[in-house]
Amino acid sequence: MSSIDCDKGRAAAEKFDLIIVGGGIHGTMLTLEASLRGIRTLLLEQDDFGAATSFNSLRILHGGFRYLQHLDYQRLVVSARERQWFLRFFPQLAMPLACLMPLYGRGLRRPLILGGAVKLYQLLTEKFNRELSSDRKIPAGRILSCEETAASAPWIIRKGLKGGAVWYDGFMPDSQRILIGALRWACDHGATAINYCQARSLITHAGRVVGVRAGDRKDGASFEFRGDVVINAAGPWCREVAVRFDRDHPRLFNTMVAWNVLFDRPSVSPYAMAVSPPRAGARTYFVVPWKGLLFAGTGQVPWAAGRDTTPVREHELDAFCRDINMALPALALKREDIVHVYSGQQSAKRAGGSDFTHRDVFVDHSQRGGPQKLYSISGIKFTTARRMAERTLNKVFFPRRHVYTGKSTRFYDPPPDISQTFMLFDYDWQPPAGDDSWHQMLQSLIAREAVQHLDDLVVRRSNLGDNPHRALALAVRLSELFDWDDARRKMEIKRLQDSYRQTGPEKDTRNPTFN
Repeated sequence: MSSIDCDKGRAAAEKFDLIIVGGGIHGTMLTLEASLRGIRTLLLEQDDFGAATSFNSLRILHGGFRYLQHLDYQRLVVSARERQWFLRFFPQLAMPLACLMPLYGRGLRRPLILGGAVKLYQLLTEKFNRELSSDRKIPAGRILSCEETAASAPWIIRKGLKGGAVWYDGFMPDSQRILIGALRWACDHGATAINYCQARSLITHAGRVVGVRAGDRKDGASFEFRGDVVINAAGPWCREVAVRFDRDHPRLFNTMVAWNVLFDRPSVSPYAMAVSPPRAGARTYFVVPWKGLLFAGTGQVPWAAGRDTTPVREHELDAFCRDINMALPALALKREDIVHVYSGQQSAKRAGGSDFTHRDVFVDHSQRGGPQKLYSISGIKFTTARRMAERTLNKVFFPRRHVYTGKSTRFYDPPPDISQTFMLFDYDWQPPAGDDSWHQMLQSLIAREAVQHLDDLVVRRSNLGDNPHRALALAVRLSELFDWDDARRKMEIKRLQDSYRQTGPEKDTRNPTFN
């Protein structure tokens, strides 16, 4: 049975071909793709695996339909191929998602134009269905009549409605389990992955990387890990790590804040709605059915001077809700409807901007006078993280090591247990009286998946944390699954409580009113 190998002492006694700094989705996919190629790999994560931006996504595996409007066929095909990868190797955790865009005859959003687009998209991507099981194949899109659109989406504005465009993407309701599954798959092929271990400085000899000094964030112990190559994949912290190891490279990351919001409103449509407020230049939002509730995103604002936290401010949430209400007036969302705000840092096209960058970044530090064999990367999407890992390994290890471009995972089936769902519970699930079988299931995660804290288990190994009220109500019982004394249990429960406070709206001094 696969498990995450996080033995720091053993790792310090070994020598690795590759050390990766950063355990989000990009660092995880680098670890997986490297290990499948026989590259001895160590992953270091300063917090928990996938605890930041990777956890806060809208859970959609975008297949590139949006790129048709710019005729960007290359990015479309790459996105569709990578979506297929998730549907193939994580079939219990990834599935097709029906998306519906109401059409009002404005700009390109006309039935005739979108009808041609969905047909062209099907033609370009249908080949990626070949290796998928029948229930994971991406269906063909179509155009709905006004009546069909209104019946499928009861919240939409009916005045001026011309019809609706339907296409399909992928969806991963519990994306944290895909990330952890990929790590277990990597460790099954010899990788080592250590969380709560911060890479503090680079070790070099004669201008070349020979390892990393790191510190255990729990007990302060220091370690030296030896490796021939270091890749900085620290996401929002990649520039900070670049400075720590060499120097700043500003093009790596232009910080902005992005968020998605879970609302306590029942989802009455099977479609993920793609909607825009009726004003010029408005961005498109998705309102997604998720575990019986509404999950909406994505809100975006620049990283302003003086901002040192990622929680979304009240006036930013107000503007976000107003936009959704303008597009779907019947929803009448209020701030009081918010269950949880999933916020994090993303990279913008330019410094001070709020539009997502469209391109991955790869930096070879030796080309600017830095150490040889030190690299930094910054990716843009969960969906294409594996593809970026593949391309990075090609650049770093070719021709020293043969890399099977696009084929590595085809040679190895994942361990059968990485896509299991026994740790996933319905949103309103409560422990049945007299049945403690769920204790054993969660204890197996603690033993196999490098669980160090209560919130690791509740939020990022299971989905008990999706429902904050339930998670906090069960906190005492869950803490008893660990071999902790009373003081440690209280500390861990407070840590869980604080994690939910940090993901709520941040108060500001504007005292905005919600309209």
